[in-house]
Amino acid sequence: MSLKQSIRRILREDKKTKSTNKEFSKYKNSKFNTLRDYTLQDIVDNWDSLSDHKNENIKTIKHFINNPDKITDLVYDEKGLEDGYHRLIAAKILKKPRFSYRLVENLQESIRRILREETELPSYIRRRVTMEELDELVDDVKNSMDNGRSRPNTIYGLIQDFIMSKESFKLTGETEEEYWYSYEKFANPLVDYVKSKLD
Repeated sequence: MSLKQSIRRILREDKKTKSTNKEFSKYKNSKFNTLRDYTLQDIVDNWDSLSDHKNENIKTIKHFINNPDKITDLVYDEKGLEDGYHRLIAAKILKKPRFSYRLVENLQESIRRILREETELPSYIRRRVTMEELDELVDDVKNSMDNGRSRPNTIYGLIQDFIMSKESFKLTGETEEEYWYSYEKFANPLVDYVKSKLD
């Protein structure tokens, strides 16, 4: 399974649903800063008269009412609803019985776990390159080997080129020994990673 497929699987598994009525009841007395005269409950109860109100929050709610398929994946953190009052109001007005949501900490930790398992690279490398760049590196190695270049020369040569071409890999060292230690800190994990994708 590719990294992208693994993350898509985690995204599907992370998605849960909540009761619209039950969840709305928790926030019904909250207010938008630019609509201080109305609670969320007031907006729902008076939607017909407020729907043409020239206010960005009202416009956003109207957008979700007109595009109900976008009322998905409200985000929660340890403090509760982090994002989505507009979508929650739209779901309530549309009488949607349930809506989907995600717990942002669980999602982030799940993706971090997948990255660790799939890339087998230390975090200081994952922060410096994208998965697309790593995929291109592996493809370059495969193509070079297909053209008759030996496996060791291909792997070590292309990884050296890869590191030298990236400004994000800042090689440091006052002596030649320190410089090559800095280089090997990046090169050795990348060599192991590429080999794992070839085996």
